[in-house]
Amino acid sequence: MQVVNEQTVLGNFNGNSTSHYSQKATFYKKANEFWFQLETDKASKHYKIQYTFGHYPLQQYLVATENGRMQVLPFSWDSRPK
Repeated sequence: MQVVNEQTVLGNFNGNSTSHYSQKATFYKKANEFWFQLETDKASKHYKIQYTFGHYPLQQYLVATENGRMQVLPFSWDSRPK
């Protein structure tokens, strides 16, 4: 587990999106911070990435929820070549 910065993040946060069933994930940067947007049929929420969890090739991202608890996002990043 590491604090998020340019050296610790393996994912491409340049507006990349992916979807799984009714969920769509978008990884992006805003003011040098790493962000994640989760869209579902019912809502769209933006989360600031706080920590990375894991290492090559799979990395997960932790965010603070509304009640202050840390939560792993439902999408992870696979940094292996396609």
